[in-house]
Amino acid sequence: MHAENSSQAYYPSWVYDRLTEQQVSAGEISDATAADMHELEWKLYIIGLHCIQMKSHDRPTMSEVIEMLEGGVVGLQMPPRTFFCDDESMSPMMDSYQFSSGLTEILEEDE
Repeated sequence: MHAENSSQAYYPSWVYDRLTEQQVSAGEISDATAADMHELEWKLYIIGLHCIQMKSHDRPTMSEVIEMLEGGVVGLQMPPRTFFCDDESMSPMMDSYQFSSGLTEILEEDE
C-alpha cells in the first residue's frame, strides 16, 4: 500500500514500516527518530507488535511484556514481520478475490 492508499493500509503494517524506516540499525533509534517520535510511543509500538505475533512462540509472556515496559528503548528489538502485515502476501489474496468475484454463472442448455 502506498501513501495515496493510506486509508486502505493495515495499521500494524503501517506502524511496522514507519518504525523500520526510522531505525538506523536493528534495535537502535537515532536522534532524528527520538525527535520525531517520543520514546514511550516508540516502546509501546514495538511491544504492541510483539504482542500481535501470529505464532504463540513469537509472542512475549506477560512477565516479558512487563519487563519490556519497565526497561529502556535501547534493548528493544523489532519483532519479525507477521504474514498479515506483508503487503506482498495480501496482494495474491486480493487478486484472487477480485478474480473470483468477477466470475459469471454458466448455465447448461438442454439438448
